[in-house]
Amino acid sequence: MMKILRLHRVEYFVNDVEEAEVNFSKLLNTKFIDHQEQTRPFGSLSLMNIELGTELVAPVPGGVLDPVLTANGQGILTIVYEVEDINDTREYLIEHGFEILNDAVIPVAGGEVYHQISLTASEQTANIVITYLQVTQA
Repeated sequence: MMKILRLHRVEYFVNDVEEAEVNFSKLLNTKFIDHQEQTRPFGSLSLMNIELGTELVAPVPGGVLDPVLTANGQGILTIVYEVEDINDTREYLIEHGFEILNDAVIPVAGGEVYHQISLTASEQTANIVITYLQVTQA
């Protein structure tokens, strides 16, 4: 059975991550941690402030997310919920007929590993990509 622990973060899809950092740093009066090296292999450039649950994401030029930004423009990329057990969550989502877009394991700064499952945006998800995450230590 899937158990959601909390809202983890909202990911904002932006044209330019450095420009967005300047704007969001002022908007939220905060700083962001650079995760670009960890996220580049997945086609994105990312800056994160986990305390505020905010991530800024831009596509790697020419990468797999580039056409998504061109088609949809800037906005909310995904809403991420932290779950107790990613395997139970995967089983629950499949059992309930949700389409899995992405199932990934991503090492991040500080020795944490993000086990993430993202659903395809659909009528069932209010046309927003919903992501489920279990955080473990490397």
